[in-house]
Amino acid sequence: MSQLLDDGHYWSYKALNDPTHLIKIGMLDMWLLNPSRSSYYPNLILKPTGRGKLEIIPVNYQGILANLQEKKWNRTRGLSDMQSTLEMNLTKKAFIHLKKRIDKSEWYDYFQKTISRTREEYTDTVKSINNSVNIDKTLWNQLYIFLFDFGRNESVFNHVWDRLKT
Repeated sequence: MSQLLDDGHYWSYKALNDPTHLIKIGMLDMWLLNPSRSSYYPNLILKPTGRGKLEIIPVNYQGILANLQEKKWNRTRGLSDMQSTLEMNLTKKAFIHLKKRIDKSEWYDYFQKTISRTREEYTDTVKSINNSVNIDKTLWNQLYIFLFDFGRNESVFNHVWDRLKT
């Protein structure tokens, strides 16, 4: 879940320079956002490192989305390298240009592809995490149900789309 899907290709966070990609990251983060979680804690990306351990990366892109049209960024949370990359690349001018060329069906297809690919890899990701992490399987099952609920995902997409168009 630490990478984004676009027609079968993965993007590196450090290589981002297209504002479209930056907004898509924000969209994916909004999709992962649990609205019942305290606002004091950022979203977490869970990523197996390949050595049987789990890397947990804190991100807070929803704060960036909330401030897209302002010159000052919300700095109440610490910025990770990924957030710094976003902050440097996402400008008001780029966002205004982006809004003029957004096609809803293209965004919807992207969003559904991302969800579909994540669903396919979800079980393998969980299995690849070393048992020493001791995360309850019930928690993984609840997370699966939460992430892949169709009604919730439609609602998230519409919410983000409305934000992009305002």
